[in-house]
Amino acid sequence: MRYLKTYKEAVAVYQNHEHKSVIEDMLLELKDLEFYTTVSIQNYHNQHESVRVHVSREREFSWNDISYVISDIARYMKSEGYNIVDFTCIDDIESKKNPDDYEVKKIKQSYIWSANPSDFSVKSELKDYYQLPHITQTSVYDPGTFDRIIKWTFDIKFEKQLIEVDKTRGISKLSTNEELSPETYIKFADYFNKRHPKKAEEFRKHSEELKRREEELKRRQEESYKRSILEEGKKLGEFNLFFERRGQFKKANCYFQFLIDEYQYSEALNEWLNGNSDTLWLGIQIGIQPITEKDLEVIEWFLGDKYSNWINKRNDIFWCQSAFIKVSKVPYKKVDDKVEIIPEGKSFHFEEYDFNLVKCTDRYGAEKFKKTIISLFHGDIEYKQSNGKYLKDVLNEMLCENDEMSLSSSDYDNFIYSTYDIRLNRLYKTLNPDSILE
Repeated sequence: MRYLKTYKEAVAVYQNHEHKSVIEDMLLELKDLEFYTTVSIQNYHNQHESVRVHVSREREFSWNDISYVISDIARYMKSEGYNIVDFTCIDDIESKKNPDDYEVKKIKQSYIWSANPSDFSVKSELKDYYQLPHITQTSVYDPGTFDRIIKWTFDIKFEKQLIEVDKTRGISKLSTNEELSPETYIKFADYFNKRHPKKAEEFRKHSEELKRREEELKRRQEESYKRSILEEGKKLGEFNLFFERRGQFKKANCYFQFLIDEYQYSEALNEWLNGNSDTLWLGIQIGIQPITEKDLEVIEWFLGDKYSNWINKRNDIFWCQSAFIKVSKVPYKKVDDKVEIIPEGKSFHFEEYDFNLVKCTDRYGAEKFKKTIISLFHGDIEYKQSNGKYLKDVLNEMLCENDEMSLSSSDYDNFIYSTYDIRLNRLYKTLNPDSILE
């Protein structure tokens, strides 16, 4: 008797299942049009659950007659973590219909036989095609009168994994479904507001929770990105720098950030190849990040009311100036079918933006900066730029794998070694200590 009671309890649960009640309400519109509808629930040992929806009528109907209701049900089930696993369909192998017109659809892969019209040979090839909704005609006999009853039917089945197994760790965990946007859940809340206010409230709460999670995830990703950028700057070491504003000077400790200016080099290369420039330059954008709050105050003093315009809010980098190094000091020409490249490292110089140049405070800092440039160009430091690309890889692609013109290995080595000729007096500024503001 205990088994019977348990069975009855189970049946009662599925007869009053929440999704069953909601879907049946959504199907009421079809019942008004003389459709017969049923909703059945099956649970497989609490591992996965299936929901089957059946629609039929004793006179012919098309997919368009029921599509709006079935599509709404499909969207609702998706919001609850269910996937479509089966439905009454037709294989659109010839791609005669537009799949975008169907909310309910499925891609299938199968071997298709085809004939070659030129030699009448037959071959089998693997092909992707859509399965689209289709209404089938069935016939049954009335057990009392033995009259033949013709029906047109459509069935669709949804399934949800209740337990998800992590095969790499052998851990079971509850399945989740958060691929829908918060806005979608708000739409569902509006849809169910009158007929299922409790369900609508659940959708609204879930929407708010998703928004909170998205904002938290975005915040963590931004913080992680900023930390990763800062770690790249730490690889290069700390630098003591001068900042000049209206004839006054302040010092701050900062990290440097470098970004190869790919757009500038592309433009400069075209100018050089077309004979519009006698020299070829490579530009590097230089950014800084203050180390302490006190150093940040110096940057804020230096930029004044332009601070918000010049600080990149995504990574807290202040792109203060550009540096240029000469790839070739001679005009474009070929000697024995080889492009003549003569680099000149001593021409390395800075160009300011809207404010005075930022330089090291002493010769020691200048030597450290020069060694940093040399190490970056040689690839001794594995440095990732703020755009996610490794600086050494960008140099190789721009100079050695360029469709417009690529340097030979010897020319590339000569350019890299030209960085040893960078003049230190271009990199630092010496001031009387009394002229430096604290």
